[in-house]
Amino acid sequence: MSGISVEVRAGADVLGAGFFILSDIVATARHCLQDQLPEEPLSVKTEDGDVFAASVLSMVEEKDLALLQVSLPDTDVVSRASLPALPYLEAQWRSPYIPALDQVSIRGSIVHLHPQFACAYGGQLRASQLEARPSLDSYEGYSGSVIQLKTLTGPPVGMIIQEGHGAGSRETLFAADMREFVEAFDVLSDINVLDAELETHLSELGASVAREFGERFVVSGRAGGVLPGRIEAIVIQAIRRELNGQNDE
Repeated sequence: MSGISVEVRAGADVLGAGFFILSDIVATARHCLQDQLPEEPLSVKTEDGDVFAASVLSMVEEKDLALLQVSLPDTDVVSRASLPALPYLEAQWRSPYIPALDQVSIRGSIVHLHPQFACAYGGQLRASQLEARPSLDSYEGYSGSVIQLKTLTGPPVGMIIQEGHGAGSRETLFAADMREFVEAFDVLSDINVLDAELETHLSELGASVAREFGERFVVSGRAGGVLPGRIEAIVIQAIRRELNGQNDE
């Protein structure tokens, strides 16, 4: 599957980053579009180097969120979107976007979750406070970049909207929570945001149980037909059913 990250352009000028949140819709930071010249057509460039025409679909200025409608040819059937997830403390993240040839890819950890972060444009939103590496004098150019977890299959958990300012904030970035997009735009209302921390724990538990059962079956001579992966899937499904039952009570 092609990567979800894109470069947002107006004519030949690079405005910032974005990412596919649906197969034909790109999410980006609204402030990346503020310098767009009306006569310059928008486009997005994918990680594979493909360039597609785009247009502004919707914006929420005070939360610095925007969506672009991407014009894809009928022959383009590549799945670029990825199911978003909730951020969680101490999770390791990475960003696939690199603004220029002389810059680097960034990564780090989530150090704080802000339920009501004061956005630079006047709104309040859920945001992750990120510790970024490597340390740069400025992270200008990374706005609109998707941040993806290093666990599971790297689901997107946020979008970089601004960097920290003041003493002790040199390596600090802030990323809008994916739920903000889902709640702000009707076109995204059917997206379910994955609980990544829970899924990680379930996978670890399921794998542990699968290994234990697999070892027992091997010792007893009944290993034939028993697949650890199948046991892991059954365990995870059972736990999910139990959790859903508790939530319904």
